[in-house]
Amino acid sequence: MRFVMLGVLVGCFCLNLVGSVKAASWTSAKFPGEQSRAVQGCFDSPQKIGDWLCIVVRCDHPGSPLSLHLSVPEPDIEGDIELVIDENTFALSMARSVESLPLSTRAVVVPHGLIDAMKSGHMILIQGSRLQSPYNQISLENSRMNIERVEEACAAPFQGAARLWRRIARSIGVF
Repeated sequence: MRFVMLGVLVGCFCLNLVGSVKAASWTSAKFPGEQSRAVQGCFDSPQKIGDWLCIVVRCDHPGSPLSLHLSVPEPDIEGDIELVIDENTFALSMARSVESLPLSTRAVVVPHGLIDAMKSGHMILIQGSRLQSPYNQISLENSRMNIERVEEACAAPFQGAARLWRRIARSIGVF
């Protein structure tokens, strides 16, 4: 009987710890109407109330490549910047566009390998902007699952057997 009570107490203690864990840093985008086709990762501790820094990965149209947006309070991040993910550096040019989300700028071109690095990396650092460390860093925790959800929504309706085998391999842990 004592072991049962001890087990119940330990279980309750563990459940209490799980409830205090910080929420995932990557979620569906908070822009109206974008929840099913965009995800965002945001800086967890802004410098002042009302500040934010978010990177948004979005599907503009089914079958198109993903786009990348940076959202910050005024002034926007425009011009040439670098995104550093772990040891990889990606040069980007950010501009306002008719395709930009509200309160954001859009990458003119998303460099090859950037989205994959975001899915497998640990931290993203924005260099070349007015933001200073540590306010220019975003965790990539839980980014893979969320970015892949947008990739699937953006994929062309049928991409053949290769896509099916990739999904099966990922689900069993080969990739």
